[in-house]
Amino acid sequence: MSVDENRVASSLGDDPDALSALLRRESLISWAAQARQWDRENCFAREAIRELASTGVMGATFSVQDGGVGASLRQVLEAVRLASLHTGVLGRVIVDSNLGPAAMIATYGNEAMRHEVLAATRNGDKPAIAITEPDAGSAAADLTTTVHRDATGNLSVTGQKKWITGAPESRHYVVFARFNAIPGSRGIGLVLARKEQRGIEFGVVPRMMGMRGLPEGSLTFDNLSLSQDDVILQPGDGFKRGMEIYNSQRLGAAMVACSVAESALNMAVEYARTRRQFGRPIGDNQGLRWMLADMAIDVETALAYLRRVADNADRSGNRFSPDPVEVAMAKIKCAEMAIRVTNGALQVFGARGYDTELPVERLCRDARMFTIAGGTAEMLRNLVGKAVLSHARHD
Repeated sequence: MSVDENRVASSLGDDPDALSALLRRESLISWAAQARQWDRENCFAREAIRELASTGVMGATFSVQDGGVGASLRQVLEAVRLASLHTGVLGRVIVDSNLGPAAMIATYGNEAMRHEVLAATRNGDKPAIAITEPDAGSAAADLTTTVHRDATGNLSVTGQKKWITGAPESRHYVVFARFNAIPGSRGIGLVLARKEQRGIEFGVVPRMMGMRGLPEGSLTFDNLSLSQDDVILQPGDGFKRGMEIYNSQRLGAAMVACSVAESALNMAVEYARTRRQFGRPIGDNQGLRWMLADMAIDVETALAYLRRVADNADRSGNRFSPDPVEVAMAKIKCAEMAIRVTNGALQVFGARGYDTELPVERLCRDARMFTIAGGTAEMLRNLVGKAVLSHARHD
């Protein structure tokens, strides 16, 4: 059982919708409208994130003792779903502020670190996770960002990170780095860096294909000075333990993908009901009905499996460390399904769907990231295949 699970007591009860109930309908509608501006201007959704923070949804997985509410994985996923039905950008913010980097700090950070990050998160500052490097993407254990620890225990960080969700806007960064040039995954530990510190610089934010509203920036560390108190996980088994918690973020990303697809399906169904050709709704055509049926089957089966994986983790006391094979299956299913369903929705809309005045084409672009970010579909298939061949699947 993790450190976090030993001290967590939830103040939300067992209702899976207890966290999502905090999201206000008028805010959700407003965020959906703002998503078009974020996409067009490639601007940060600052005000919407502050409003999201005011609901109490950000940082909800931190323990009651630390000032959170001890939300379960299922409760977080339901909040992610509701937000992502209106904009995937804020769904991703809920993921990062409760799972992934937030969960790593909630589980393994010292008391001062937990309180610092939770206070910032509650005020709308989404923590970020910094793993990817220019030459270390899927091969995460090949990273070269280095922490040098001198004889007095002081730390100095050098290296570069790329495509970091939230950079340069986020204040706190959970950095995966190699300690004293120790080779392999056992040389990797986790440290906490802060935006305002000397020795950390941010590059130009690229214009990504989709999910605009959250920057995907780069970081350069030039002898960034840290102390022992800034270490989240030591090398040895630090990489392994950090990646176990990273699975919760992957599951959150899968829910965002699923919800983007569900949103596109909802739009396509409404359009098929109201758009008339040849004197009748286009939804009266059998070919279109079958398309919509397949899209609905895709969304509902993916959503059911996501909930099962989350429930399994919550019941086993591992809300931050869901089963990695189940997570890989869920992310592959949801990511690839989202591409199919959003493209199907665009087809239902025809030329109108191809027009940037409607959100359907944006959803197609938003969906495309999920077979890449957070573990490519190919890498996750390797994980699943290895488990299947070794009879590691759970009935």
